[in-house]
Amino acid sequence: QSMVVVVDNLPPNTTYKSAQAINPDAVILFKTGENSYTRQQPADKTTINEVVVAYPTIAGLSVERIQLVVEMNNNIANTTVNNTFKVKYQQASGEKTIDSNVATTIVNGQPEISNNSGNYNRILATGSLNKPLYIAADSAQCNASRTVADKVKIRVSSALTGDVVEVVGEETAPNSGVFHYTLPTTESTSPDNGDQILQTVKRDTATVKLVDCLDAAGNATSPIENVSTNVLIDPYGIVFDAKTGLPVAGATVTLLDAAGQPIGNDVAFHTDIDTGKLVSIPASQITNAKGEFIYPLVVAGTYSFKVDTSTIPGSTKYTFTSDKSVYPNFPSDKIVNPQWSYGGNFSLANGDPALNIDIPVDPVLSTPTSPLFVKKTATHTTAELGDFEEYTVTVANRGSALTSGVSIKDSLPRGFIYVPGTMRVDGVKVNDPLGGKGPYLTLGLGNLDANKEVKVQYRVQIGPNALNGDGINRVRARDASGTESNEASAKIEVTPGVLMSDAFVVGKVYMDCNRNGMQDVGERGVPGIRLFMEDGTYVVTDREGKYDFYGVSAKTHVLKLDRSTLP
Repeated sequence: QSMVVVVDNLPPNTTYKSAQAINPDAVILFKTGENSYTRQQPADKTTINEVVVAYPTIAGLSVERIQLVVEMNNNIANTTVNNTFKVKYQQASGEKTIDSNVATTIVNGQPEISNNSGNYNRILATGSLNKPLYIAADSAQCNASRTVADKVKIRVSSALTGDVVEVVGEETAPNSGVFHYTLPTTESTSPDNGDQILQTVKRDTATVKLVDCLDAAGNATSPIENVSTNVLIDPYGIVFDAKTGLPVAGATVTLLDAAGQPIGNDVAFHTDIDTGKLVSIPASQITNAKGEFIYPLVVAGTYSFKVDTSTIPGSTKYTFTSDKSVYPNFPSDKIVNPQWSYGGNFSLANGDPALNIDIPVDPVLSTPTSPLFVKKTATHTTAELGDFEEYTVTVANRGSALTSGVSIKDSLPRGFIYVPGTMRVDGVKVNDPLGGKGPYLTLGLGNLDANKEVKVQYRVQIGPNALNGDGINRVRARDASGTESNEASAKIEVTPGVLMSDAFVVGKVYMDCNRNGMQDVGERGVPGIRLFMEDGTYVVTDREGKYDFYGVSAKTHVLKLDRSTLP
């Protein structure tokens, strides 16, 4: 019997819920195979991809209504659901097919990507060396087919090693819109962008990005922007010696709650990377040989750290918290927060990973090596090229007796030039120090009575080479016996500056042994060479053969080497 058939191929990201035809003669059919249909609705509605409504006949100028209800997938976001009916019927000339208009539903939201436990039951903000990252992406816009598993491109990059891996995630089931990929990791500092393994290290940050939807041939079809997550790899904190920067083993680190009490059970957890099971860990832990401690996951709240240094083995004793005035600067590989690393409070939200917080502890000397104590400050913490800055060095005698023959040795940062005639002691102008314009200045202060201090002040000008230095000025005091004080330092961040009409001339005098006009390996710079400008201004090369003129006006100049200073 010839019938009028209405066919609906259900769109991706939806599941059939119900269908109803107003006409009692209409028959609702469900496709079971090629050219095979049944009136019996399948028990598993997710297997229904096509709904057919068949009419014995439809009278002319009449209207038939069908109500089709589908349920959108619960992870649907940032996509468009399009649906079209087809009407098929027989004519004398053969079968006729008419397409309906397109019914469009725009779905807002944002795709998501995450790292998970091995069974994908829990999202993890951390990962571990030599353990896989279990990546899951929810992306309805990449779910292009109801019957075939689709694919997406995922990019994972390491912040510390520079390794970048691009992989293809596959849909866990047709029409799910959920894509998985298991990415192996290995401990390595060298990137290898040609393999499918992430080269990473402890305390690294792996950025996982959802990049594109792919077709069956692996071609990009729909670029995706701003969908990423960060995974901290073994986010250990480190307790370290504030003076040497070396790790300290055996320190007892305790996580305190907002009331300053050790946390209780079920506050800090270790997560089983395979099952996602949370295992409670105690409030206190002892640092290992590398000074490491870790609290991988902590419930939302406000916390602080306390370090018991009495458990540290060995002859060197330590104190917590560290004295910032004595140890203001640390190696670049240490993550020291001015509040959290010194017992201050920090707050975590639900799902936040452990913080990379390193904690300095100060070594205690059994007897002071010198009664002298030095403190150094700068007028400003930032400056531009060409600026003048003033340093203040305070030298105190904390002993009970007079200290004789006191002097200071001041090491200027690269590019910082002492301004002659600016040296003052307790406000009184004194002779310039030994060392000329630097970088090494030595100034004698004479005898210093017990419990007395002197204040040394001078000015420097910041030259162009300062951009290549660390901006840290270091100073020590010593007495007649050669016993030295602590080292004090002050740092100035140097920026190029703007709107400067004057220029800088920088260069190097070196031994061009092969006469190729370039400084090659083994060709040393020549120190002590004098160079003149046309106005009589001159400089002398430093120990690396480098020189610079600053404040040079914008016009043509002549620069000449004084041959009498050649070795």
